[in-house]
Amino acid sequence: MSARLSLRVDDEIPAMVDELAPTPNSKGAVVSDIIRAHYHGARAVPDVERMSVEALRLLVLGLAGRVAAVEGEQQQLRLQLSALIARDAG
Repeated sequence: MSARLSLRVDDEIPAMVDELAPTPNSKGAVVSDIIRAHYHGARAVPDVERMSVEALRLLVLGLAGRVAAVEGEQQQLRLQLSALIARDAG
């Protein structure tokens, strides 16, 4: 089921939706997915004001681990890209 919704958005948003949605009929699905992801993501954020110092420390350590993993993946992708560029140049 779907519902019609009329909104005022910032000037650049319609162009962004156009870029994200491959067809005019998929705009609603794209916006629905974005809102749903944001809604669930915002609700999943822990209430840091009520967390203990130890819980916050563990949360920060977990986030640091995730950042390190992403940086490792980024480095691996850079190495692969460099190898592709070198291969094509040679």
